[in-house]
Amino acid sequence: MGAKGLKTILYEIDVRKALPPTNPLPDHWRPQTRADCENLPMPCPYVGCRYHLYLEVSRQGAITLNFPNIGLNEMPATCALQVAADVSPLTIEAVAAYLNITRQRANQIQITAQRKIACRLPVDDS
Repeated sequence: MGAKGLKTILYEIDVRKALPPTNPLPDHWRPQTRADCENLPMPCPYVGCRYHLYLEVSRQGAITLNFPNIGLNEMPATCALQVAADVSPLTIEAVAAYLNITRQRANQIQITAQRKIACRLPVDDS
C-alpha cells in the first residue's frame, strides 16, 4: 500500500474515533454510490471518498486539507453529492464557501468545467 492509501486510511480512522459508539461502521466497508451513504450519519466519516469536501488528493498523491482551521463537525457540508442533491442552483459564492476557496477560483473552475462539457456535446449543424 502506498503512502496515499495509508494517509487516507489514517484520516478515516481518526474520523471514526469522533463518531458516536452507537453507530459503528465496519473497517472494510466503503460506500460506492450516493445511495450507499445516503443514510449514514453526518459528517461523513469517509474522508477518502472522491466526493468528500474535507480534503483533496491530487493525482501526484499530495493531500490538501480544504478546511485546515475547523473540525469535521464544523463544516457546512461534507459531501459534494449531498450538496448537489439538497440545494440547487447554487451561486458562485455558495460553491466557494462549500469548497473553502475564493469566488474567483470557483468561477475559474466553473469556466473550465463548462468548456469541458461543451467539447463533449454533439455539434448541431441545423
